[in-house]
Amino acid sequence: MQEQNNHIAEGNDTWIFPLVQLGQFGIEQDAQITEKLFRAAPKHSKLNIATGYFNLTEDYMNTLIHKSQAECNILMAHPKANGFLGAKGLAGEIPYAYCVIAQKFRRKCEKFQQQNRIRISEYLREGWTYHGKGLWYYPPNSKYPCLTLIGSPNFGQRSVKKDLETQLAIVTDNMELRKKLHMECENLYKFGLKMETFREGPKWVHGFVYLFKNYF
Repeated sequence: MQEQNNHIAEGNDTWIFPLVQLGQFGIEQDAQITEKLFRAAPKHSKLNIATGYFNLTEDYMNTLIHKSQAECNILMAHPKANGFLGAKGLAGEIPYAYCVIAQKFRRKCEKFQQQNRIRISEYLREGWTYHGKGLWYYPPNSKYPCLTLIGSPNFGQRSVKKDLETQLAIVTDNMELRKKLHMECENLYKFGLKMETFREGPKWVHGFVYLFKNYF
């Protein structure tokens, strides 16, 4: 504690923590930190979660719905902003698979009356595809975030269970940096549209998602 106080007295106001995830080998540091962050977020705080490929793990979904008290704004790719759209064969339908997954999560939020606290938007910008990812945590009643996650995870099944992922957790008291993090977040979210309640896609996509969800 004394050492920490000395660092603060010396003017250090920002801390960077590396996080690693390799679920197949039992290395789950990133997932554990992310889940604890979701769980600990109090009332009147805000979590902005951006992912190009929406496929939250069951643990993340349940924590956000049942244990987190924060306002949660999720930004995913609109089908037209998904890089797989127009690809040949099955790959061309992948954007609709992510829509199916997101709509199931939305219905789960509605089931537990959390749809006003947890909202999903879709990134759509003319001529752009969307691969943005990250997390910004805003403390209670604060205009600017004090924590962000930067790196490779998409908060999804594949990222947590199968892939090697690394990212950085940045915690800061520096107001100028917090303002810049807020601007970064706003520049993504300003292209977010409310997720459509109903969207037609091939019927077989539902079965495809059921069988291969862990590979998304």
